[in-house]
Amino acid sequence: MASASSFILFILQACACRCNYPPYGRDFPGKVATGRFCNGKNPTDLIAEALGIKDIVPAYLKPDLQSDDLLTGVGFASGGSGIDPLTSSTLGVVAMSQQLQYFKDYIGKLTGVAGEEKAKAIIANSLVLMSAGNNDIGLSYTAGLRKLEYTFPAYCAQLVT
Repeated sequence: MASASSFILFILQACACRCNYPPYGRDFPGKVATGRFCNGKNPTDLIAEALGIKDIVPAYLKPDLQSDDLLTGVGFASGGSGIDPLTSSTLGVVAMSQQLQYFKDYIGKLTGVAGEEKAKAIIANSLVLMSAGNNDIGLSYTAGLRKLEYTFPAYCAQLVT
């Protein structure tokens, strides 16, 4: 007999984390699903727009990403990701460690486009937004995958160390 956590794990693996279909994107310019877990612009877009930087922050992995986009910011997020590697592997999404590697790669590309001094200035004056841990707690811990290994306080402590 399968446990509830095994069943939840099966459901998560079967559906994976995808949002590149309607109704996602219904309020996005062009009404297209962009692969973002929202129906329109996300907080990074709204902040960039309010600061007069750009209307939409493109994904770093966007196939048609332009060099100019590197100068004004890109996104590295992967919906469903987490700090705990188990979270990303369970959902089949880009792990936090890989997102950080993409950021390092971005710095190299930015330096190639802007030059070392300008790239350093861009990075030094950048606003970096991170949101992480919700999926770890909501899925990897609550679904029982990590409950057997950690108490809740110990799991949270493990996430921040």
